[in-house]
Amino acid sequence: MKSTSSYTHFYPEGAVIYFEGEPGNNAFIIEKGRVEVSITRKGNKQVLAEYSAGDLVGEMSLIDNSPRSATVTALEPTEVITIYRSLFDIAMNDVHPVVSLMIRTIMYHRRKTNPSPLSKSDQDEYYDLKKKKDPEYQHDRAEAVNLIMAEKELSEAIDNQQFELYYQPITSFENNKIVGMEALIRWNHPEGDVISAGEIIPIAEKTSLIKKLGEYIIDSACSDFSRLARDLPGINSDCPDFFISINLSAKQLIYTDFLENIKSSILNHNVDPSRIMLEITENILMQDPESALNILNKLKQLGFQVAIDDFGNGYSSMGYLHAFPIDYIKIDHSFIETMYTRSTSMTIIRSIIDLAKAVDLKVIAEGVETEDQLNIVREFGADMAQGFFLSEPMPYPDVVTLLNVKL
Repeated sequence: MKSTSSYTHFYPEGAVIYFEGEPGNNAFIIEKGRVEVSITRKGNKQVLAEYSAGDLVGEMSLIDNSPRSATVTALEPTEVITIYRSLFDIAMNDVHPVVSLMIRTIMYHRRKTNPSPLSKSDQDEYYDLKKKKDPEYQHDRAEAVNLIMAEKELSEAIDNQQFELYYQPITSFENNKIVGMEALIRWNHPEGDVISAGEIIPIAEKTSLIKKLGEYIIDSACSDFSRLARDLPGINSDCPDFFISINLSAKQLIYTDFLENIKSSILNHNVDPSRIMLEITENILMQDPESALNILNKLKQLGFQVAIDDFGNGYSSMGYLHAFPIDYIKIDHSFIETMYTRSTSMTIIRSIIDLAKAVDLKVIAEGVETEDQLNIVREFGADMAQGFFLSEPMPYPDVVTLLNVKL
């Protein structure tokens, strides 16, 4: 066997990929080549099936933790992508319990009712359904391969410290000064590209990497705030309300050590938690209001500020806004973008601002890209604005240069 990474393996003709009876800790997606599935009974080898590119083998043991029920051998040079149990267990944890039960029951029934070799007609029907008539299978296979390889690359990027925080200024309408910065993750890819949070976070959220990446973002933002106090000594005395905002994923909040980790970051870097704004989306509040309220109350007790990000894009009501310990609302950028092209957007923007004022919340308009947009949200009563018209996100050294002039 030849390996080019921990995920991709090559087997020469005649090589055994796994043996009947051994533990099944992974499954394999066949990328190239052809394999034979066989069992040995009374000293005689019986061939059950042949699989080729696009097929999946070894999944039954991965699902029900049983020993391998057959031996798989490469009939020609074969390349496979490995699905490890760690990734499978994470995926299964996110599956609805009923679906998980059905999957495992299907595997049990399959083992119970198919102890003997498949007939040719059964095998042909299997191939027709899976490879020729089932586009969903092909789609799911492609998605799985992409996720596996993306997770590998993202994990290596974390280990190799290829990530960096950029910051986008938030400007107050009261004095036209920068009063805060939103921390945005960037991936300095080895091939030269700088990859934004919109591409990074969805991959991390589908794996356990969101925990590690989320902790990196929080700790780095706290570290950078501490650096700002050293590089710009006046930021604490002259700008006591200056803050850094950090986006939180719903996936981060499910970990039991989330609160301890964020508390450790502010203590280790000697940062006043009131100078950190934590942004959550409406959907986090709606998915489990009781748990969200519990976490937000604990964050507020620690001294953090809390904002609802992308407000207006979900289903929050005035009652929810009043019930949760929230300090800011950030108007979803889609309303700003379409204020001139969609008749309802202007009305929604004004209504959100009026609603926020009614419950004593401050409003940040994000995604401001033109002077007209800036003037309108100011006229409607927004407290702050953020967007490319005011400033693009920038690395820490540029933040110091800008604040030296703007503060």
